[in-house]
Amino acid sequence: MSRAKLTYQDDDGRIVAITLYSEDKNLLVVGTYWPAGGSPEALNKRRDMVLQISNILKSNSSCTHLIMEDMNAKFFKSDQFSNKSYPMIMYREFVNKNGLQPIEEYSDPKHTLRPRTQLQIISTCNANGNAAYCNGRIDDTLLSKYIAEIVHVPRTCETMGYRSDHVPLVAYLATNSLNFIIPVPKPPIPQPSTKNTM
Repeated sequence: MSRAKLTYQDDDGRIVAITLYSEDKNLLVVGTYWPAGGSPEALNKRRDMVLQISNILKSNSSCTHLIMEDMNAKFFKSDQFSNKSYPMIMYREFVNKNGLQPIEEYSDPKHTLRPRTQLQIISTCNANGNAAYCNGRIDDTLLSKYIAEIVHVPRTCETMGYRSDHVPLVAYLATNSLNFIIPVPKPPIPQPSTKNTM
């Protein structure tokens, strides 16, 4: 099995990073949850997190970077839904400056709409107890740009079920695409038998 260590964890529970070691190139896995909304407090927290995560990536530049995130931000204009505004410029700058890219993923042949992974209520319940929902995209799986372009396309997986407002996004990442070789345990070398002779 691969060796692993906790590389970083903040006090707010918004950033955690682990390093997986391999025989070729190590893999840095970062999970992060950015604050929602556009209040001054939320924006300041976002700026702090951009700096924190960028420093983590820089300090582990020899690793392949994999970031799984709920950024509460859109990457493309088409990720927008309803009239609720989500930050885009700060998020795109973070992605571009760190040489990252969302995994290539589109739900239509014209490459205009990514799979929707977030549900949001847009109207209050009516007399029948029903509510109107819309969906959009405010989370991503990021990889180093040259890897993100060659990995398998992820798919939403509603059939798995979910207990939050996010639909699971499933992707299969081949270890050789990540330059990550899992060490294979070597069987013990048989020892020559020592039989007593008369």
